[in-house]
Amino acid sequence: MKTDRPDYICGQEVKGNVYLNIVKPISCKSISLTFVGIEKCYWNEGDSNETGRRVIISNRAILANFAGQKLGVGQYTYPFSFLLPIDLPGTFIRGSNWHEKKIPKDFPLAPGTGSLQAIVCYTLEAEADAKEWGKDVKSKQPLIVLSPPVESKSIRESKTAPVMTCCCINKGSATMVARLEKSVYLSGETCTIICEAQNESRVDFKSIKVKLKRAIQVRNEMERFKEIFEITRKVYDGVASLTKATRELPLVLSDEKGRPIAPEAHGEIVDCSYWIEIEFGIPYAPDIDMLLPITLLAQPKEMAPIIMPEYWNPEPRNVREMSRITFSSVSMGLPRRTSPSLDGLDGRPADAGGVVVATPVDAPDD
Repeated sequence: MKTDRPDYICGQEVKGNVYLNIVKPISCKSISLTFVGIEKCYWNEGDSNETGRRVIISNRAILANFAGQKLGVGQYTYPFSFLLPIDLPGTFIRGSNWHEKKIPKDFPLAPGTGSLQAIVCYTLEAEADAKEWGKDVKSKQPLIVLSPPVESKSIRESKTAPVMTCCCINKGSATMVARLEKSVYLSGETCTIICEAQNESRVDFKSIKVKLKRAIQVRNEMERFKEIFEITRKVYDGVASLTKATRELPLVLSDEKGRPIAPEAHGEIVDCSYWIEIEFGIPYAPDIDMLLPITLLAQPKEMAPIIMPEYWNPEPRNVREMSRITFSSVSMGLPRRTSPSLDGLDGRPADAGGVVVATPVDAPDD
């Protein structure tokens, strides 16, 4: 099985081919395509180990129904296409205890220091149902789903706070105004904060710190857990006592080693969000900080043509018509059940394509 892209944005069309190579005649019941999405989490809190799991979507579509007919020797191609539901949470992974087939190795991980493990993942599986082989023949691949673009807005926040040294000595006040030209960024992009600092205290501010921070919230039916983690930071010169300053504070939205950052995801049991924190470093006094929420999306990869296997040379009559699949939309809990009586499910001739309506199936436990 091959698809036409390494990743897809919610609502985008997925196109691909299922390739079947028959070396001797055999009875085959059907060729099917299953699309499964799962979010899972695990964390440890004290002596308690908690887990959560939700099936986002689990649908199967019949690409060809042979009703036990004999398939002759040859190579067969079954094209398919479907639109991703618009409301899927994006692919996400925190932790390394997940099977490598669920997420490609080049997909950015969400770093952290605790026990939290969390994943939102999708797979496509093509299956030839042929009992004569002793077991069904399957081809599985992960499908990277990216959150759709959202409206980007300028952000402006301001804060005035007293400067209290040694907990109780009032040295005056400070006012901070921070602006961002937009609120939506791609992983690896440079975010430039315009910071207006007015130090009306009798204390020099030693530094202005700009941090990228992330929160992952997970839950199950009974418990909730939240992890806050600093991804990267940059430190700039501070502001002298009784002065004003306007600064441009750039921050590259990657980790400390320059690697891409896992995009945000908003599932029902796994939720990841990001923000920029600006902090005035004040000696012997609580720091004054401000938070600017941002949306962080993944960098889509370039589209690539579907590359057939090297030995592939099917007869024209063995290249089937495109099957256009409708998978159930999801919003809460299990996917909505669709009617199993439409064309493409029962009595479908081997050479037919057209519209195929998928039906819910049980998701695997792994």
